Amino acid sequence: LDRVLTREPDNALGRYFRATIYAERNDVARSLPDAERVVALEPENTRGRFLLASILVRAGQCPAGAEQLETIVAKEPANTEAVSLLARAYRCASNTEEAGRVSRRFAELAKGDQTTREGGVQADHLVREAIMRAKSMPLSHSMATKCVCSSAAPCS
Repeated sequence: LDRVLTREPDNALGRYFRATIYAERNDVARSLPDAERVVALEPENTRGRFLLASILVRAGQCPAGAEQLETIVAKEPANTEAVSLLARAYRCASNTEEAGRVSRRFAELAKGDQTTREGGVQADHLVREAIMRAKSMPLSHSMATKCVCSSAAPCS
């Protein structure tokens, strides 16, 4: 992947997969620039924007993550993955009013949605899924879900 991106620095798919691999390793310093580049190259790429948002939220950069998610939800209001993570980002950013509003919206969307009945779709699950496709093999370890928030505004 590194060799491909050296030859083709604007290869959005390669950058997406490399960002995903680094995100699996919780390596924000390496995953964030690639995810940001994917969004810069393909602003309409929802998967790339969602990956960027999930990295930002996990790194505790919740307002920036929420901004990316707001863009997705504005275009795809029924995107349960983005709505769920947006509620989490708002909680992490201590925006409890918006977190409550978005959580209620998620609950409305989740009614009858088989994929959300067991606690909602997690961004980390999506990242692991993308890595499994990229590597074509099972993962050796699971990614820890982390959100760096203050004790006054836990992310869970």
